[in-house]
Amino acid sequence: TDFMPGIFNAMGKTDLYWRWAASGGAHSALVSLDKYMADKKLYEVMGRRDFGKYIRNPLRALQELSELGEAGTRVGAFRAAKKKGIPDLLAAMESRELTLDFAQRGAATKSVNQLIAFWNANVLGLDKMARAHIRNPGRTIFRAVLGLTVPSLTLWYINKDNERIQSLPQWQRDLFWCIDLGKSKPIIRIPKPFELGLIYGSLPERIMDWVYKNDPETIKKWAG
Repeated sequence: TDFMPGIFNAMGKTDLYWRWAASGGAHSALVSLDKYMADKKLYEVMGRRDFGKYIRNPLRALQELSELGEAGTRVGAFRAAKKKGIPDLLAAMESRELTLDFAQRGAATKSVNQLIAFWNANVLGLDKMARAHIRNPGRTIFRAVLGLTVPSLTLWYINKDNERIQSLPQWQRDLFWCIDLGKSKPIIRIPKPFELGLIYGSLPERIMDWVYKNDPETIKKWAG
């Protein structure tokens, strides 16, 4: 309910969007932290449009699409916080904490991140997951079970005797929700969320694999 209004505000560069940006909300983004995006903002301030950039480098369009999706999520959170009467600065901080604040890092992380891709993002993901379980364990576990465990086990039950799915490498079944569209059709692989997807999705699936292999009648009773 907040994402689409956030997208519209980000695309239209509305007053709400600029208040979010001015409050520091945009500094949490994974993309937009390079020379190209700095030049893009300069062109916007000067009232100029550089459409030739897409011809010179078509990948720029993908980068801007990624930026729009991330900005839409965060601007939507900023908008929801403002509806509660939260001041701009605190609302921007709330939008930064919605997923991962990629500007957050430790003293040594910057150097390590130059050598290992997404090092900081992985550390932040573990940190975010731990803080969510400590601060609000009930809500976090309920949402994770409802959004990850239930669909994972439902799909597992559908795929438990599917030879195409079972022949896939274990790492693919751990990292993706695999959907068989039928013979001669491709298998759709939907990535599971990092950290939470493995704990609340893949781990229950592997437990059910063991139970089904050792006691298939139990699975039938549970399904019933």
